[in-house]
Amino acid sequence: NGVKVAGKRSIEYIEFILKTLLEQFGHRHIRSIKPNDLETFKQKRLASITMHGRRRTLASVNRELSILRTIL
Repeated sequence: NGVKVAGKRSIEYIEFILKTLLEQFGHRHIRSIKPNDLETFKQKRLASITMHGRRRTLASVNRELSILRTIL
C-alpha cells in the first residue's frame, strides 16, 4: 500500500540488491572479500546502465554497499 515500514517502502528493492551482491560475491567466503574487491564492485556498478537506460548514480551504489556492510 506504499506505506514505509522501518524506512523501507518495499522489500523488492532489497531483494534486487541482494541478488546483485550474490552474483558478485556469492561464491566467496566473507573473509576473502578485501577492500580492493569492494572498490572493483563499486567501479563496475557505476559503469553499468540501469534497467531504465540511465547511468547508475553514486547514491544507488552507496546504498548497495551499505547493505553489504550490514551483512559483513
